[in-house]
Amino acid sequence: MRVLLIALCMCMLGCARANPTLADYKETIGDGVKKIGFASELKRLFPDAKLTHSIVHYGFAPGPRKWQSMAYFGGRYELGIEVMVEINYKTNEIVRTIGPATFYLVEVSKVSKNSNGSVGARFGAQTKFGEEEWKKVIDAKGDFAAIHFSINPAPLDGFQDYVEANTRDVVDP
Repeated sequence: MRVLLIALCMCMLGCARANPTLADYKETIGDGVKKIGFASELKRLFPDAKLTHSIVHYGFAPGPRKWQSMAYFGGRYELGIEVMVEINYKTNEIVRTIGPATFYLVEVSKVSKNSNGSVGARFGAQTKFGEEEWKKVIDAKGDFAAIHFSINPAPLDGFQDYVEANTRDVVDP
């Protein structure tokens, strides 16, 4: 019995998967950008937008994780997409999405820069929608009027500062 217990402990210590590295994370994000249609559609719809992609709690434990993509576009908007994903940590691949995606469109209405250099924002019009509405936006070539959301075409002063402050620590694949 004691030999079996020692062998089990050795296997648990020696056979366990090493913690994922930053390189693993970047590779997984790159795979997700290719495989998750919503993420690649962002680049196609908003080619000049600052795009970010992340996985919440990557590598912490087995089980589904939340994929997040964000597009900063139009000089005042952020479009977020969230969907649960299954990850193969051995191959650094997104296996599949799980459940429906949720989309968040938010207008940044005011940007303020504090004396310490931090950037704050106030938000205006916003909406949350699903995959059915996203398909309407795609079919309308990025025109959110298709889902009854009006885009203000005037760029907002300080928006680029806001984008830089929110993407400074983002890891690109």
